Parts: sequence; C-alpha cells; structure tokens
Amino acid sequence: MPEFFDVVTEYGQPTGQTVERTLAHAQGIRHRTAHVWLLRSRAGRVQILLQKRSYNKDSFPGCWDISSAGHIPAGVDFVPSALRELQEELGVAARPDQLLYCGQRRFQYRGSFHGSTFVDDQVSNVYILWLDKEPQQFTLQPEEVAEVCWFNFEECVQAVAQNTIPHCIYTEELELLRQGMQTPPLTAQLQAYAQKGLYPLHMPGHKRRLAPAPGLPFDWDLTEVPGVDDLHDAEEILADSMQRTAALYGAKRSWHLVGGSTAGLLAGIRALAPVGSTVIAARNCHKAVYHAIELGGLTVRWLAPPINEVFGVYGSVSPEAVGQALRSCPQAKCVILTSPTYEGVISDIHGIAFVCHLYGVPLLVDEAHGAHLIRWAPYNFPAGAVECGADLVVQSAHKTLPSLTQTAWLHLNGDLVDPDAVARQLQIFQTSSPSYPLLASLDGAAHLLATRGEELYKNWTVALAAFDRAAARLQHLRVLCHGGESPADHPDETVFAHDPSKLLVNGRAAGLTGAQLAELLRSRFGFETEMACGENLLAMTAPADDPAALCRFAEALLTIDRECIVAADAAAAAVLPPLPPVHCTIAAALAAPAETVAESGALGRVAAEYVWAYPPGVPLIAPGEQITAEFLAAVAALQALGTRLHHTGAKNGGYRCVAG
Repeated sequence: MPEFFDVVTEYGQPTGQTVERTLAHAQGIRHRTAHVWLLRSRAGRVQILLQKRSYNKDSFPGCWDISSAGHIPAGVDFVPSALRELQEELGVAARPDQLLYCGQRRFQYRGSFHGSTFVDDQVSNVYILWLDKEPQQFTLQPEEVAEVCWFNFEECVQAVAQNTIPHCIYTEELELLRQGMQTPPLTAQLQAYAQKGLYPLHMPGHKRRLAPAPGLPFDWDLTEVPGVDDLHDAEEILADSMQRTAALYGAKRSWHLVGGSTAGLLAGIRALAPVGSTVIAARNCHKAVYHAIELGGLTVRWLAPPINEVFGVYGSVSPEAVGQALRSCPQAKCVILTSPTYEGVISDIHGIAFVCHLYGVPLLVDEAHGAHLIRWAPYNFPAGAVECGADLVVQSAHKTLPSLTQTAWLHLNGDLVDPDAVARQLQIFQTSSPSYPLLASLDGAAHLLATRGEELYKNWTVALAAFDRAAARLQHLRVLCHGGESPADHPDETVFAHDPSKLLVNGRAAGLTGAQLAELLRSRFGFETEMACGENLLAMTAPADDPAALCRFAEALLTIDRECIVAADAAAAAVLPPLPPVHCTIAAALAAPAETVAESGALGRVAAEYVWAYPPGVPLIAPGEQITAEFLAAVAALQALGTRLHHTGAKNGGYRCVAG
C-alpha cells in the first residue's frame, strides 16, 4: 500500500498537498521527518544510542543512523510520529512530555541506491529522550534496525566528522543536540508547559504575572496540574527525574527532597523505627536525627565515635563498634550514622553495612555532606554510602553540588526497607506544595553531574592538589588530611577515610581560635568560611569553585601562618564530653515539667533542652541526659574559644532542667 507525505513549507508547515513516498524521493519534494536521539549518562559523560540500519534498507543500508527517525505520514504531526517510530523501531513507549525539543533543521541529499536516484528534501524536528537501557533491552524492528549501540557522545561526533564509521548522520545535528543537552530535562519540560499559554486559575497567587522579587523563576513556579506531575504521586516528569537521579547514584530508588536532609532523616527514621521502638545511633548525628528520635518516642543506644585529640572532633565509627552495639541491643530497628561528618571524617560504611546486614538490620547514613561522593567519582574522592551498601542514604545536594539551598535526596538500596513506608512518611514530613524551582534545581544538579561530571571533578581535584602543595608549607596551622597529611597519620584509627573537599584548619599551634581565624580571613582576605568552632575553622569546597580562589585561600593561610605569634602555652583542644548518663527518653524529658536552673546549680540535674554549637548542629547534651562536670567543662572551654552555643530551652543563662 503506498505511503503518502504532506508537502510542506521550508518551516515544516503542511501546504495542503500530499505526495506519494516514491515520488517524493525521486523528485526531491519537501516533506517532514521526526528525529529522536536517545541519550544516557555514564561516569560523568553523555552516551548516545545509534541504530544500525537494516542491510535491506533502500537507502544507507548497514550504516549507523539516528537513534530513531522516520518520515511523517500525511495528516500526522511531529510528536505523534516520533512516538510511533520509537515504539515500532525500538520497542520504546514514551510520553510526549518526555521528548525534549532541540530545534528544527532542513537538509537536502542527492544520491543513488540500488541503481535508482534518491533525493531527500526534509524538514526535521529534533528531539532528545533521556533513557537508560541496555542494548538487549530494546525490541528492534528487524526490517528497519539491525542493531543498536551506545557511543560516547564526543567519540561519536569525532567519528562522524572524520567518517571513521559508516553513517548517515550530519555533524550539524549532533551540535544541535549538544546545545539541547545543556538544558536539564525537568527545566525544559517546565518551560514547555509555561509556553503553552494556559491561564492559571489556580495557585500560586503570583499567577506567573507578578514577580515576588527580581530574578526569581516565577514563570515556572507551578502547582500540581496536568502535565507537570505530583511529587507525592509521581508518574510522569518528576518520576522520570527521580529515576535519572537513582541511575546516576546506582540506587534502587531515589526521592527528591525540598525540605533539606532534615525531611529525609525524619521520614527515613520514622519509616524504619515504629513509635516507641529502639534504634542505634552515633552520638555525632545532626539535630534532625535527635528530633526524629523525639517525635517517635524512641529509645537510643548511643554509639560514641572516638575523638580525634589533635583536632578535637569526632572520628570514624568502626564496624566492630556497630557489631558490639547490635549484639548488646538485638531489638534495634536500625543503625543511624553520619558519614562524612561536618569536618569530612568518613567511616567504613562498606564494613558497617556488612555487619548490619548480618543481623538483618537496615543502615541509614546521613550523608548530607557527601552528595558529591558519587559511585563513579574520579580522582581522589572516596566511595559514597550508596555504593558502599547503606540501605537509606540522605544527601543534601545544596551543600556541595550546584543546587539551591533546601534541596536534598533520599536514596534506597536493597530489600530491608519498604519503599512504600518511606514514601508515606515523606508525604507527612514534606510539604504538599513542593517548589518546582527547587525540584528543577535538583534535576539540574544531577544533570550537570551526568553530562559534565568528569570535567568538573577533574578541575576540582587539580585545584585541591594545588591547595595541598601550598598547605604542605604551613608551619603552625594544620589542615586535616591535607598538606601531605593522611588518615594514617592519626592515631587509634580515628580517621578511616577523609573527604578531600573539606578544609578543616586548626589554629592551636598558631595561638589562634577558629573565630579569630574566621575574622582574619573575612576582614583581610575577603573569605567567608563555613564554620568556626573551638580551635577549628571549616572551609568547604565544591566542583563549582574557582581554582584561583582556592589558591588565594592557601596563600591567605600561609600569610597568617607566617605572621602568627605563638603563645607560650597554646590552648589545648576543646575535648568533647563523654556520653552522660541517660535518665529517660528525649520525648519523656521534654514532656515533663521543667524549670530554668542557674549554671552553678545545674550539675547533676537532668536536661530538658538541647545544647549545641550550630553549625554543625550536633548536641553536646540532649533532653533526658544528666548534666555532668565534663559537659560543663567542655562548654566553658568552647565559650572561652569564642564558640557561640545554642540552647533550645534556657534563654537568659543557665539550663532548662526537668523539675524536681
């Protein structure tokens, strides 16, 4: 049966006339095609799927071609035709919103195949479809496609330009793709929705007409309307986005979080530990973990990480310590750890996960500061918790990746955690009106890692190596695991591994506190650092950093180091207090009658508040714990070093304690 095409203008608009396919190719009559290029990411690089045309084709037999392409029958539009070709040629069922429009191009070809003249005059719409499938997972149409193969994008561009493979691909179209892939998929989909011109008789109240403040992307600040999906019941563009993130990290499932890692920790712990149950948790967990324990009325078996005496910070938790805790607390519903810590200390998550799984207990890792520890991360970055086998992993994308503040991910691995239970708790602890700009930011950060990860990490590593070379010349200041120092240089295995992106500077030998270092760097050198606590200063780096800025930071430290006047008896590091006696659960202490007690009368009383330095937000004491002399001494030492402590109960001095 003959196939007919619409005769079209140079812009692909039907003229109202039709032409039979054979005549169109014999006389070069302009018609339309739809080109869909399948892309995926591997190890920070983009891969492109090429199909090898069947050897029985009437044109370009056995040549590598576009992932999926086809002439558009008369009366059919670009997108429906593209979707039909995907299904017929590759067995791929896609939705219209999954096709990302890259542009339109016209090309003309004249040649000869099987002794007949072949003239092609096409107007083509070009689309991208991000899809991570192996070649054997495609269902090929044998009369059209001989095989499919993934090529690294840049290698494909080079092969086409140099004709080192048999192909019928135009370099100009590959360059069109290069431009198109720079826009993250979710951003492109939201922009496409906004361009439909639908008037919003729904929230938000700015109606995409009145900007709340200059520079905000309010034109695609949407709500859950048809075409933009629903985060809490994702089936379309948000589901696709989260699936891409899961593939990037190698997780079984991933969720976008718009309430920071806090939302992921609250939901994850609640999903793992029913109300009133028992958990094992490292003492250096973030306050969000304590809040989850409080809300669930949980009993905690605390794990006290060893203290690194040189820097006065918590060290790595060992698999042996976790195993001992599990043996002594067989009723525990989960194990909760922080790795890397705020200061960059990493625990042996692979070994700890192995121990937890021996006991059939899930491991939740607060990896808020380790979203950059991706499974394929090149150069000097250690493996992240997802790759190491943790069951639930919470990551703050905004801390080290190019994503907006408040954005995070929750990843699930293995079979010990019920994904439906996690999803239900996320509905409780996340807003029912999630911000689409924040969701687009998460998708964009993942897209950057997927498409430019290798380049970004290489530049980052080179910059950190330059910092290390400079830090090796420091005489008084010391930087944790930098400047020639390694985890092996720390006694008692307090540092199993270290995240090189964190620059923890200790000023003890220079006679400087962290607060003094921070003020010098701010006022003299123009640097605002992340945290000053005790004798330490923390500077955070990221793949978005300017290498020149890190060099300037190193030179600033060297200048301070040369100019410092070392005190005769430099202050000792503020020692973190040992675990105090626990008198009741956090929830019980907060529910009990309480009173504010002067510091002089607080010794021996039971705390009814948290006390912490923020950042990092790790409590020095929690409700239900006894105020000890060691705790009061640690508080005094930290305050003497200029560290500001936060009380959640007492406001004007003293401590909030359980009455009686």
